[in-house]
Amino acid sequence: MTWFRLATMDAEPVALSARAPLEPLSGGRHRHRPPLPADRAPACRAEVARLAEALAAIEAELGERARVGEVFALSAPTSELVPEVRREFSLFLGLDIDNFPFETECRGPVCTVTPKDKDDPVMATWISWWRRFEKAGRDSVWFADIQAPMSPGTIFVRVRPEADRPKVAASSVARELIGRVDVAGVFERCKQGNFGTGPLLVQLGLEKGGRKLGIEAGGTAANTPLGTCIVNEVRDIAGAIDVPDTRTGVHWTISMMLPEARSLDQVRPPWR
Repeated sequence: MTWFRLATMDAEPVALSARAPLEPLSGGRHRHRPPLPADRAPACRAEVARLAEALAAIEAELGERARVGEVFALSAPTSELVPEVRREFSLFLGLDIDNFPFETECRGPVCTVTPKDKDDPVMATWISWWRRFEKAGRDSVWFADIQAPMSPGTIFVRVRPEADRPKVAASSVARELIGRVDVAGVFERCKQGNFGTGPLLVQLGLEKGGRKLGIEAGGTAANTPLGTCIVNEVRDIAGAIDVPDTRTGVHWTISMMLPEARSLDQVRPPWR
């Protein structure tokens, strides 16, 4: 898509030497508009506010009807969403956020997630990534819509307006659980006299309107003494967490390798 901008509102030519510096060119939706000059009359300010409100309503309606890729192309950058989207996807994909193998960019209410290296051997299992991205799009309280290709490529995700998100996000509940497990020294205590090796999947579930986390276990290490100890300890700690009211149910999996793992925060996908 190619964009053009007139140098003046009346389309009169302007010498390059006399032209003021221009802001980066971007689409018209979701732009951060500068404040009005101080000398504008109250009537002018009131009219601008009325038009801005009407424009916002139209943009919102168009955004709901348009494809996520179209909204992304027509919107201005919203870099403040990038850390939260990366954190939410890291949680649902079972990835270490510091080694997230995807580039993330946000414009307006839409963010893209693109493999940093499509030739990375990890991307050979793209169907596994695709399933997890689709699940994140369905289960995360952050996301309203997701468009994921069946082959390695760019994934588009629409972020819910803040007012429409539940009072609690999956990431915040998980972070509280991870913190409590670390403080309790679960991994250090369970490794004393207990053996276990292989992948351990700790599956957390929060039903719609639920107030308590459900904990299930999977992976070949789940039935080992070490895996059983960790899961039982995590289940006891999760049972003590009072979750605020939620509007949607969420389910996610934290993956780790035993005996190397030292925290729920040191997650690794089992296929890597």
